[in-house]
Amino acid sequence: MASARFLSSFPMANKTLFSFLLFSCAVFTAVYAQTSARIMGSTVDKSTGLGIRGVNISIEGTYYGAVSDAEGRFAITTSVMPPFTLLLERVAYSPTKIAVSEKSASLRIELQSKTATAVRKEEAATAEEYDVKLLLLEKMVSMITWDSAALSKEKPFVIGVLGDNPFGDAVFALENKTIQGHSVQVAFIAGAEDLGNVQVLFVASSKRNKKLYADLLPVLATQSVLTVADDKEALGNPAMIAFFKHEDHLRFSMLPKLAKAVGIAMSAKLIEMGQ
Repeated sequence: MASARFLSSFPMANKTLFSFLLFSCAVFTAVYAQTSARIMGSTVDKSTGLGIRGVNISIEGTYYGAVSDAEGRFAITTSVMPPFTLLLERVAYSPTKIAVSEKSASLRIELQSKTATAVRKEEAATAEEYDVKLLLLEKMVSMITWDSAALSKEKPFVIGVLGDNPFGDAVFALENKTIQGHSVQVAFIAGAEDLGNVQVLFVASSKRNKKLYADLLPVLATQSVLTVADDKEALGNPAMIAFFKHEDHLRFSMLPKLAKAVGIAMSAKLIEMGQ
């Protein structure tokens, strides 16, 4: 009855247009539901039953994926239709594969932790490099300012990690610190909708991240987000800082003008360090 009274207040042409729009929305919703899959779930430690934060979950052979949140929860919406295989990876846990056959699924996935010896061997190869990068990143942001619209006094300082997390648990130690008087939050970014109030976005070098990063380029070009790349080739596209190795030493390059264009100012000291 309410719908009928609402439509009766419109001229006939408007009624026809309104009905057409309602019908189009219904058709679009039905078609989208049939051509997309949504997989939700949680990742838990097999021994303790507790949720695991920072698990990289991807659809094997594609660029679609997500990272589990503080409670171990995740959600993936994709145009890839089942059957497909989910690949779950995280430092200190054995890689796990899960077959998915339904386009709407809710999963509880248990991950088996590795032995201490295996974890030490795995971490030794990359831990030192990424520990240094994390320390440099923290030092860098202390010498950078954002305009007040991008970082007001009451907001937390959000450091985003795009896609795959190369830092392991070390990145969460940042949440016990403050940067320029702001409490720090770590966020895992899977798409433009996750950028929110991110001030820094770190992009590790991986095949999946290259695709995710390419999708974010139009958004990043207009936001006050300091983009830090793990690959010098990404510098200026629109990465403002990029790490690279030179004669086995970790170096970084930067583009202060690119940062300034979106309201981010690098100090003279930082610019000198990057030369």
